[in-house]
Amino acid sequence: MRSAVVSYINLGVGNENAAKMSLQYPLHPRLKKTYNYLTTKFHEIIIQDHDLLSLETHREKFLTFLPDQTLQ
Repeated sequence: MRSAVVSYINLGVGNENAAKMSLQYPLHPRLKKTYNYLTTKFHEIIIQDHDLLSLETHREKFLTFLPDQTLQ
């Protein structure tokens, strides 16, 4: 079931070694709903529970994945 969910929301844009991801705007309703849900979960689980940004090297790597402008 998990793989079905991942397959449904997969954008197929590469991995951590690829260039920055760029999405078309406005987002497809499916992607917008997914983005809104995952933003909250990302903060709760990855930022707080896993303490992703506790090390400077992690913060620098994380910044390379962010788009040049925020989502609308």
